[in-house]
Amino acid sequence: MFDHIVVACDNAAAADTVAKYGDPRVRFTLRDPRHTIRSATIVATLEMIAREFDPQLLGMTVLRYIQSPFVTVDTLEEAVATLAMSEADSANGVETITGQVFRRTRYGAGLNDTSSIT
Repeated sequence: MFDHIVVACDNAAAADTVAKYGDPRVRFTLRDPRHTIRSATIVATLEMIAREFDPQLLGMTVLRYIQSPFVTVDTLEEAVATLAMSEADSANGVETITGQVFRRTRYGAGLNDTSSIT
């Protein structure tokens, strides 16, 4: 379903990890370190990627943040299908959490077992 899978990172060494996948769709793009600070917007990076991979803006861009490790390929494909069927311009995913995510530790909040996330 995805023509291009772009990994954007400000560490050039990450290119070696990306290359190990051996999938011609998976590409590495070096991200400007100024765009990776927490207060920076992701827009500059998305514009850079769009200029390279979809300069006429005819396709769809799906963004998956590293902070959302439970998002699967199935979830992303469902989002794309939903966008295409509903002619919408954005979609957000929601996860059901049936248990406690964080627990109190002597060092502050810690992650609980993630098996309760479905």
